[in-house]
Amino acid sequence: MVLVGHQYAVRRVRFSPHHASLLATSSYDFSIKIWDFLQHNHPLQSLNQHTEFVCGLDFSLHQDMQLASGSWDETVAVWNLSPPLSDNK
Repeated sequence: MVLVGHQYAVRRVRFSPHHASLLATSSYDFSIKIWDFLQHNHPLQSLNQHTEFVCGLDFSLHQDMQLASGSWDETVAVWNLSPPLSDNK
């Protein structure tokens, strides 16, 4: 399967521990994309607040729909995401 959405190479891919088909990707285009690969081949959400590439990315094990990112711009962000369109646990 090919997921099209980033402008440059993908640096990180992380699957949600709470939803089987939900994943997050980060790219050298400074963005983070949230995907439900069983429902769509385009991103559900784009997070574009970092000003350099994202080098750290992971879902919370304890809080559903929470994602943390760390960027080369020396910032760390914690994101509370929208609920997924499907619930494939």
